[in-house]
Amino acid sequence: MQNKPYEGSVSDRLERLPFSSVQRDFLLMVAGGEWAETLMLLGNGAILALVITVLGISHSLGAAIITTAFFMGEFVGSAFFGWLADRKGENLFSFTIFLYSHLVC
Repeated sequence: MQNKPYEGSVSDRLERLPFSSVQRDFLLMVAGGEWAETLMLLGNGAILALVITVLGISHSLGAAIITTAFFMGEFVGSAFFGWLADRKGENLFSFTIFLYSHLVC
């Protein structure tokens, strides 16, 4: 038996696979996550205007507070839900996107 060198790469093999429901579901999950992330980033401007008006603080302090709270929330949320998704499976990702989109909208 003669060993032949492997021709092509893993990405070449993946490109030859037919499009299936697995790829569609993955694409929809990533698109849903990006949509929620964009909505959250765009909402920070409105939240910043409200915080500055209600608290009567400067623009730079309000921007620092909102930015810090936003990224700390993302860090803690991704650490917690990442851990939970490892325990409960990939359906949790879809559930969290669904939950977040309904809480924000």
